[in-house]
Amino acid sequence: MSARTIARSLLACLVACLWCSAGCLEYQDADTEDCDPTQGAEQYQCPDGSRVPWCTCEDGTWECVDSPEDQCAGSEPGCGVDSDCPADEYCDSCATSSCPDCEDCVPGCLPHDCETEPEPACDLARSDCEPGQVAVVRDGCWLCVDQVTCEPEDVRDDHCDDGSQLMCDEVAGCNEWEISAIQLTCWVCVDPETCRPWGEPGCTSDGDCAPDRYCDPCARGSCPGCEDCVPDCLPHGCETETEPICNMLRPDCEPGQVAVVRDGCWVCVDRLTCQPARDTSCDDGTEPICLMEPPVCDPYSEILAVQQECWECVNPMTCLPWGEPGCEDDDWCPPDQECDSCATSSCPDCDDCLAACVPHGCPTEEDLLCWCARPDCGPDAVSVIYDGCWICVDRLTCQQVAEGC
Repeated sequence: MSARTIARSLLACLVACLWCSAGCLEYQDADTEDCDPTQGAEQYQCPDGSRVPWCTCEDGTWECVDSPEDQCAGSEPGCGVDSDCPADEYCDSCATSSCPDCEDCVPGCLPHDCETEPEPACDLARSDCEPGQVAVVRDGCWLCVDQVTCEPEDVRDDHCDDGSQLMCDEVAGCNEWEISAIQLTCWVCVDPETCRPWGEPGCTSDGDCAPDRYCDPCARGSCPGCEDCVPDCLPHGCETETEPICNMLRPDCEPGQVAVVRDGCWVCVDRLTCQPARDTSCDDGTEPICLMEPPVCDPYSEILAVQQECWECVNPMTCLPWGEPGCEDDDWCPPDQECDSCATSSCPDCDDCLAACVPHGCPTEEDLLCWCARPDCGPDAVSVIYDGCWICVDRLTCQQVAEGC
């Protein structure tokens, strides 16, 4: 080889090495014809005394490692989470240190000693288990087990938790028919169905329940074996819309009925048939024993009533068939009503006047204790029962204006 060629090779190696640290020249053998990696590789000494490549001469060209310290043992974390490790290992946050005598922590994969299958057969990613647990593969899928016992831990049923943060000590223990829940920042034993303590009522009226439920006064007992009654909301089984859109409170329906939302508003239906409930306000208390089928009444102007042991379509104002007056004077009406001479008409579309009993709006007692006929108090007053007997009160102020008897 000519002197020119040798000089050119040396110059090329020298220029390339200048891009590295000056230490790259230390092991360069200028007498060799080619760069020898074993002779021309400068080593970086790690904290533990070991050496790693720093600058190497490959195929006549110097290759430099920018941060050789990153190659030292313990310099790079072995894992970040358990899923970075094989199934039989877990990620320990302090598995090793950055040097033999260092006291810092470097994460790494360590064996967990719990029985596991090699690989999962399910599509589930490796679980991020709670502290003190480790994920293993059993029956083809990931499962969190206790790191000491290698057994699955009991998972607390938390469906009754209200989302508040626990700030008090745990309860001593719940009965077998109860579950523990975190409510209002503390532990409480609750019924798993209602998420309330046993014995605590869930409602006082249907208005406390969702539209698809009603308030059953004897839904359950105060404990599984108790025979007392605790009210709670139960499904009524009748079709209902989710929420009403009308400006109306949920009504208190008659016994055997339940309120549901239909066409955007509340309606009382029979709890057994789920059909709109019949208005019984005009029934006279008799049972229908006649052979006729219940007639179809006009839904806008009539109601179906049981009177004199048979069915009758009646005017809801008078509880009598259209055209028949409901009263002649106040004496025909209950104490809280008066006889209005033009309360209704003889037919739904008629413009005439027909008398019927209507509320007068003044407070009254129900029972009459004196022997006295109901008085006619005139156009500006109404009669009510006070201290067991009739008196006349002002129609507007309901203040007494005259003795009735």
